[in-house]
Amino acid sequence: MKSIFFSGRRYLARLACLIFVLCLAFLPAAPAHCAEPQDSATPAAGASGSVRSAVFLKDGNVISGEILKNKNGNIIIDNLFQVVTIPSDKIERIEKLNNISEAFSAKNPQYFTGTADTAPVFMKTAPPPRLFNLTSARPAPIENLVERYEDGVVQIKTPSGSGSGFIISDEGHILTNCHVIENETEISVTIFEKTRQEFNQVKLDNIKIIALNPFYDLALLKIEDKLNKPFVKCYFAATSHAKKGETVFAIGNPYGLTRSISQGIIADSERYVSGLIYIQTTAPINAGNSGGPLFNMNGEVIGVINMAYFLADGIGFGIPLNYVYDFLANVEAYSFNKDNPNSGYMYNKPPRRTSF
Repeated sequence: MKSIFFSGRRYLARLACLIFVLCLAFLPAAPAHCAEPQDSATPAAGASGSVRSAVFLKDGNVISGEILKNKNGNIIIDNLFQVVTIPSDKIERIEKLNNISEAFSAKNPQYFTGTADTAPVFMKTAPPPRLFNLTSARPAPIENLVERYEDGVVQIKTPSGSGSGFIISDEGHILTNCHVIENETEISVTIFEKTRQEFNQVKLDNIKIIALNPFYDLALLKIEDKLNKPFVKCYFAATSHAKKGETVFAIGNPYGLTRSISQGIIADSERYVSGLIYIQTTAPINAGNSGGPLFNMNGEVIGVINMAYFLADGIGFGIPLNYVYDFLANVEAYSFNKDNPNSGYMYNKPPRRTSF
């Protein structure tokens, strides 16, 4: 028995050596490009996700994100929403970002205020500064934030229903959802004025539609009435990045209950729904909240409430600032024209083919 035991051990040792040699023989060689030197302005492929770069294109556009690979000058970059390949002949230069806001400030320094952790993903032009007021505030108790900004949230009414919106400029520009005013031109806005002695609801009927984007579900209105008091406006966060688990709250008018507050957390900061990325929140969202702001605990707007699952509790969605930024930056392209049937209308999808 003992001799058989040792023979078996020698057999197993030889078999292990044979398997090791075969593994070495068939092991694939390391790719040649791994040894190639990288340009000083371009991070190596496979670098940490915290390393981001700004790719400046010859046509004036800027794309920021994590560079995954540099293949013969062609850049493969992850810009958060998708992986994009940029041909070398389209690239003017590449700059590594120590702070991601540098892509924005380098392209449009006159519009940048505050310190941002995340710049808009795709930047062609900057929004007019009066429409995109940034802030970088410190956390505060929710009751203080509500008292400070609730007068900037308005109720929007049309013959077909009502929703919410919020003032974003000193001139009375209001951001809301496209579906709140879709196919309507008779619009009224109720603003709320609170003083130490009294509380007033002021209904305004002279409302102008500035721009609509049915795909993003965003609309820009403007109060044409002249008021004695300045508008209370809401400020956008200097960073477009929302973190999972972050505490948020919404102000809106669910079922006509004006200036209602609901609080929750961010359940998912990048929820894919019907071709777009949304912020998913557990803050209760109901009919009438649409178009209202979603605040973080600094009192900064990080999204625009636009939909919820009504058969489930605590599943609401907000439009992230990347889309808001694009909408306001290209407001002329989305401008409303009552004589243009393509302006402000959403068409039904064509039926699917049943045979091929």
